[in-house]
Amino acid sequence: MKNKLIAALFIVVIYLAIKYLFPPFMIVMYPVVLLVTFLHEFGHAFFAVITGGSVDAIQINANGGGFAMISGGFAPLVLLGGYVGSAIFGNLLFYIGVKMPRSSVGMLLFLSLIMIFVSLYWFNSLFTTALLFFFAFIFIFIAVKKPTISSYLLMILGLLSVIYILEDYKVGPSSDIHKFSQIFVFIPEQIWMFVFLFIVLFITYLNIKTIIRQSGGDKS
Repeated sequence: MKNKLIAALFIVVIYLAIKYLFPPFMIVMYPVVLLVTFLHEFGHAFFAVITGGSVDAIQINANGGGFAMISGGFAPLVLLGGYVGSAIFGNLLFYIGVKMPRSSVGMLLFLSLIMIFVSLYWFNSLFTTALLFFFAFIFIFIAVKKPTISSYLLMILGLLSVIYILEDYKVGPSSDIHKFSQIFVFIPEQIWMFVFLFIVLFITYLNIKTIIRQSGGDKS
């Protein structure tokens, strides 16, 4: 596990180096951007369903944007489910990749099934369906043919997703924050932006703290 934490730190350093020293190479983050968009919209859908709402469609755009067409549900949780929900899912992928390598194959397969389900049951565009099928194919291939790297893939995807989510706090949740401020009108929109960011930072802090605390003598 210690080796994986070192690898995670190395990934962060490489990411920051590329972003600030070689920005044109940030194109390599494009798949992660699309994955974060999926996690964001799925977060809306997930919290809508568990609070009694329904989902008509999920859309992911080539420019990294997207939306979820939702009816009903508990609006505050549904809105939180996008930015905060994607951070929860990203941290979960990172945790499983670092601490639960034996569960990584199962998680990749489960994530693939979710993507296939979303692409078909909540169909909205050929691009979204093709993209999610592509992700699912890659994940299934790695889980079946290269199971030994499954945990590293989850760790990398989870970590990069969380980093991107944290950096995107002014843009990613903007529409959600605007709607949130319309529900709770007594708190300015700018304040909600930092509330969302604080929640995500706190979740990430707890995740990293838990990983380190549970490490013990594990050297894997």
